[in-house]
Order: sequence, then C-alpha cells, then structure tokens
Amino acid sequence: SELAEEDIGAAASLASLAFMDAEPYRYACGSNFDGAGRERLLRLLFEKTFLLRRARGCCHSACVMEPPTADGKDQTRVLVGHLMLVSPDVPQPGFCEMIRSGYFRGVAALGIHSTMRLARVTNWAEQIEAEVLAGRRAMRLEAMAVLPARQGCGVGTKLLQHVLHHADASRLAVILSTQDSRSAAFYGRLGFAVAREEVYPPANFRSWCMLREPA
Repeated sequence: SELAEEDIGAAASLASLAFMDAEPYRYACGSNFDGAGRERLLRLLFEKTFLLRRARGCCHSACVMEPPTADGKDQTRVLVGHLMLVSPDVPQPGFCEMIRSGYFRGVAALGIHSTMRLARVTNWAEQIEAEVLAGRRAMRLEAMAVLPARQGCGVGTKLLQHVLHHADASRLAVILSTQDSRSAAFYGRLGFAVAREEVYPPANFRSWCMLREPA
C-alpha cells in the first residue's frame, strides 16, 4: 500500500539502518561520521525525501499487525518494508518544496564537502542509468528496505512484486542501482538483469545497474 503519513518516520528509520553502511554513504561521509552518525543523518535525509516523494505517490510500504503481548500491550501495527518506485512523469522536487520539507537541514548536517561527494557519486550512477536507457522511459526503484527481523520471510519479494505490477500495467521497464552483491542477487531472482557493472574510481566500490523489462 502507499506509505501513510504517520509511517514516514518508521520508513526513514528502516531505510537508514539498511543503508548506513552502503558504500556511497560511507564514501560521502568519510571520517566525519561514525556508523551511528551516518544512521542519524540518513534518517533525516530519508524522512525529508519520503515526505517529498509521498506527495507524488512514489512511496510504498508493507505493514503487519503484531498480536497483543503477554504483558498486556495492545495489538500494534508495524511497518516491515518500504520502497520508492518513481515514475518518469514525476518531476524532481522544486526548490520551494525542498525548503518547506526541511530537506536542506539534512544537507546542512552533512556538510558541504560530504554533500559534494554524495552529489558526484549520485551523478555518476545516474549517468550510467541514462546510458543504459538511451532515451527510454522507465520507472526507478529506490530505497528498498525490509525490517531485519522480517528478512528472509518473503516480505521484500511480495512488496516488490506488488509494485512491479504497476510498472507492467504501464508497460514501463524498471531500473535500479545497487552497490550490494546480495541485493543484486535478490533483484535478479525477481526479473532484473545486470545492464552495467562498474567501479567508482575515487572509492573503488562496485555498482550494478539493473533493468527489468515489463512482463
């Protein structure tokens, strides 16, 4: 289902845990942030990003109802998975939107040097994706994360299959970039194929650009 407003914070926490050790963020943050610092920073950045993208219908989540506990706690709703599927018709957030969302707070916390590093690696990945697509329209999969306690239970598979039906209905391919070999294998099982494999020279990490054609 689409991400509910009250779940934005939980989705940001989930994504920050999933990506705090991702190579692009480790490279961008350098020695300025330890693991806990990267997690706090990414939580802020993801929260503002999800706030902006949710307004465009790009954020999707999976939730479960946890049963009451033995100590008397009521049944609770828990967010267990989240991703963004961005249509090619969705414009980049405007300057005023970014100000209203508070996005620049995250940029300020990151610092100018780290922000420039992150911008360069993002532009590098986006350039590879543009070359792979060669002018084709495609949806873009971003920020997929599953609650660690629910990994290996099919949550990610079901969530991704659900949103891929939307892409298939639109007859659009889906493109993504990942720097994790395990994630690349997971996406491969769901119909994505490696279109380009590159190494980012300044940090010497590997990145896989993957593409899934509409079913």
